[in-house]
Amino acid sequence: MLELLLIGGGTLFPYDSFFMPMFIFISGFFYTTNNLKDWKKYIWHKVQKLLLPFLGLNVLGVLITYIFYMIYGVKWNGIILQKTFLRDLFVYGTVVDIVSPGWFIVILFEVILTYTVIRLFLKNIWNDKIMLVVLGMGAVFSIYFSRTGQMVHPLNVLWAKILFFLYFFHVGYVFKKYSEKIKESQYLNYYLTVILLSIFINLGILKYYSLDDMRYVSLAFFSTFQTDNYLLPIITAMSGILFYWGICGIISPVFGNSKFVNYISSNTIYILSFHLLCFNLINLFLVELKGIKPLLFLESAWFVYDDGAVVRIIYMIGGVLGAILIKNGKEKCVCVLHYIKMRFNNVF
Repeated sequence: MLELLLIGGGTLFPYDSFFMPMFIFISGFFYTTNNLKDWKKYIWHKVQKLLLPFLGLNVLGVLITYIFYMIYGVKWNGIILQKTFLRDLFVYGTVVDIVSPGWFIVILFEVILTYTVIRLFLKNIWNDKIMLVVLGMGAVFSIYFSRTGQMVHPLNVLWAKILFFLYFFHVGYVFKKYSEKIKESQYLNYYLTVILLSIFINLGILKYYSLDDMRYVSLAFFSTFQTDNYLLPIITAMSGILFYWGICGIISPVFGNSKFVNYISSNTIYILSFHLLCFNLINLFLVELKGIKPLLFLESAWFVYDDGAVVRIIYMIGGVLGAILIKNGKEKCVCVLHYIKMRFNNVF
């Protein structure tokens, strides 16, 4: 449901001031201590569900980029693989332009792995509230580290990103643990209070800071914070998360059981990973019709024709539906391969 609410961003809650921390927050929300009982099995499960698909996604991205290069001569990253390809893949996750939005997958895996290891190491003395303070201080320090120009070395980028996102992962975990108790007493007032509080926070921020100060366009390289107030990105991230949490809480009784909404939600990873590819398939169509300047398309995989609302909607629909078609195509291929394997085993 959040995907539908975030379309177009907002003037009070700009989406690039909270949406990546929000994804991590949601993952932390669904984390349970049961994962620690058989942590090896849990980590292997995450390797299968996150890391291996991420690697496969980038291999596919390289192949697709090379096809675009052979036909159209595009100059996107991913055509020529550097010696640091694997390192950069795990640090930035954006080595191949066409699937670069999937960088979230690898940082999510790294955060989950780190969080689990920390909980195992501190299991005898773990305290949720103390860790909120500790990890919060870590997030503030990571922003300070970024703003003071320490993001030159790739390893600095990696640990700073993990340290930043660990806080939101833990907040998600704690939020689920305690919010359910509060929500049980006053359902509607709970969500309205959360919404009004987040609005009040951002209105207060805008008295002293601009919208640009609140934004950080991409956290893949962890170098786009716009203010030396090291608390501000954390505050705006939390206010945005709380606002949309409250909105979703109010409308979920109406749309929560919608097959369409749930189908979109269950395919978030595919939409995240392949929407840029789908955008460029739309670009290809426009290039063939000579409706856009080919040079702009060749230079950047992030090129989007025009900036009007109608065109944005076309790209949005194409990105969502195209990604779902890719997912369905992949599932059918798996079924065909499984069928062939069964027939082969029956014959021999």
